[in-house]
Amino acid sequence: MSLLSLVALPGLLLAVACNGGIELEGSTQKAYPLPDEIGPDEVKSGTFTVCKSAPDADGQMFTCNTTAVLDRPDVEPTTYIPTVELADGECEDVFVSSRGPDEVTIEEIVPAGWNSPPGLDVYARDANGDFFQDFHEPSTTITGITDDDKDGCLVIFHNSKTPVEDGQGCTPGYWKNNWDKKNGTAWGPTGVDGDSTTLGDVGFDGFTVLDGDDTSFIDALHAGGGGEKALMRHAAAAYLNASHPDVNYGVSAADVVAHVNSALASGSEDDIEDLKDDLDEYNNQGCSLDQQGRVKYDD
Repeated sequence: MSLLSLVALPGLLLAVACNGGIELEGSTQKAYPLPDEIGPDEVKSGTFTVCKSAPDADGQMFTCNTTAVLDRPDVEPTTYIPTVELADGECEDVFVSSRGPDEVTIEEIVPAGWNSPPGLDVYARDANGDFFQDFHEPSTTITGITDDDKDGCLVIFHNSKTPVEDGQGCTPGYWKNNWDKKNGTAWGPTGVDGDSTTLGDVGFDGFTVLDGDDTSFIDALHAGGGGEKALMRHAAAAYLNASHPDVNYGVSAADVVAHVNSALASGSEDDIEDLKDDLDEYNNQGCSLDQQGRVKYDD
């Protein structure tokens, strides 16, 4: 199961227990900033919230269709279908409930040029008020059952652009050798110092091998072996590729960090291995730089 939305996967329908049954009118919906961190305070009781993370959006708006089927003993079944338009870093409360059960489905309409399905994070509060995070495969659609005014749910769709044709990426070996043997001539534009910049300095969070998030970039590139060490090695190279203006990597550095962190947080060996494979593929698209750090041009 891959958490990195770099490779298109079949859409999935996911069930999640997020409770909340009075619908918001479309005119009352207001977008607000996506919090830097999601905790119990961000998951509102009886509310289904949708958020967007697309760091390389450049003003692109993303449409989500919401269908709420209201099934209550005292009313005829009704369907409520609002449309939500979100930009990068925005959230909207698309459904608020005081009774139920009601079934809420969120479907993102992925724009052309963006990977489908998107990555998906789900945060919820159960009937006892306990906060938890669910980890799911990428999907365009998620369904939740709202039941009372205690539970809540917050969903984040993570989008990245489809890699451009003839994309570029330099391997971990390239970046390691350039630092060790060529004084890091290619590293300058990335803003990363191989010896002093740590993985945690750029936002990676959750590594447990070597020095964890305090591992320097060059030590990460030297990490041998598989599993989390292999992910660390390819994550360091992916970040350098995505940060270099002359490498047409096709994925933003912020997106690389977000998906690596999600894989690490899941604790799943399969997620870590799948993400490593995705990054390995991107890091082997073909390097646009020579060992002096100069752009290579076709004759």
